[in-house]
Parts: sequence; structure tokens; C-alpha cells
Amino acid sequence: MKKMKLCIAIALSASMLLLAACGKKQETTTATETTTEAQVTESQEGEIPNAGGWSAYSEVITPVYTDDAKKAFDKAMEELVGVTYEPAALLATQIVSGTNYMFLAKGTTVTAQPKIGWYFVEIYQDLEGNASVTTINEIDLTDLKTTQDVPDANLVGGWEITPVSNAIVLSQDINSAFAKASENYVGVTLNPVATIGTQVVSGTNCLILCQGTMVTANPVDSLYFVTMYMDLQGGAKFTDVQMVDMAEYTK
Repeated sequence: MKKMKLCIAIALSASMLLLAACGKKQETTTATETTTEAQVTESQEGEIPNAGGWSAYSEVITPVYTDDAKKAFDKAMEELVGVTYEPAALLATQIVSGTNYMFLAKGTTVTAQPKIGWYFVEIYQDLEGNASVTTINEIDLTDLKTTQDVPDANLVGGWEITPVSNAIVLSQDINSAFAKASENYVGVTLNPVATIGTQVVSGTNCLILCQGTMVTANPVDSLYFVTMYMDLQGGAKFTDVQMVDMAEYTK
């Protein structure tokens, strides 16, 4: 009888352990399935919006740069891996022992789920034509680096801003809205370079990089982050205009 009770007790203990193990296994499987489902959903939706509802704009409409600058850009990019960069505009140049070029470029990660971002890319080309990347800084749409300091005329930290007064690189609808918003804006003459972000609200906010000239006795050229609001009725206005802090984006 004692042996029978002992066998029953052992059998019950084994059953309880087996049930506990099965329960743990079931929990693990559920967690794994949940993770996989989330990954599939993320992949189907495509690019994940940045914090604050901003999403990187995905197109380079009309690139603006010289042939020499483009050759330097392409040569410098030959050794880079992980992210592919598409130049949108030559923003500024700096004469040293050779030339520094500052580009605005769209970057796309080489991953299963590509992420798009916009970057300030600095390229150095020496006197023999060799080119290399000096700095690459992503433009965080939720943390723009701006300054209130007015630089010396036509110079921003030694950079000379490249004029693109007739080279609009915006989509047709955003370009039309920009022209409308510019009608009532004074103080800085703004020439749009590219749309780098959008934010859907009741209407749409667009973040546009511009090259601008401050309207003063001694005109000052610089780069500007311009936030433009387009309402649902076709109206448009600038809601924020900030000078880009070039020093922060060339570190």
C-alpha cells in the first residue's frame, strides 16, 4: 500500500511538472508570435514616421549641382557601405587647399526595411582630384540645429552659399503653396531647395530647406529651415523660419 501511494505521488508530481513546462512553452510561443506579427505589420506599413509625427520626404525632385561637384560626391561615396546617398543640391562651397563641398542628400539604409533620412554631407576634394567624406550629419526632423546669430555677409563659418534662385526642387503642389506663402513674408528672400519632411495635421506641415538672403543694407546669404502649413482649403503660410546652424552640422 505504501509503495502504491508513493507511486501515485510520484506520478502526480511528474504530471504537475509536465503541465508547468507546457504552460511555459505556450507562453513563449505566444510572445514569439506577437513579435513576428508586429514585424510584419511594420514591414507592410513601410517607413516608420519620426517622433512628433514627422516623416522624411522620400523624393529628390530636381537635383541641383555642378558636374565637378557631382564627380567629387560620387568618388567620395565609393568606399561607403550601409547607407546609399543621393545628392539633392550643392548648398555651399569652401576654398581650402582644394575645395570643400556641402551637399544636401537623401540617405537610404541598405536593410530589409529601408529607412529614409536627409543629411548634410561634407566632401573634401584635394588639388589632385581625390575626394573623401569629411562629415555626414543626419537632419533630425524633431531637433533642428538653428542659430539666431547673423553671420558675416555671404559667409557662414567660412562657407559660401551657392545661389539656386531659379532651381526649384519641390513637387508641383508644394512649390505652388510655397509661392503663395512667400507673398506675405518679408525680411528674408527664400529660395526653396528641397522638402525634407512632412507632418499630417488638419492639413499638412512641410519642412523645407531653403537658401535665403537676409534683406539688409549688406545682404547676408544663409540656409534656413522653413516650416510651411498647407490647409485643406488650399491656403499656405510660413509658420516658422529658422537659420541653420552650419557649425553644428559640420562637426
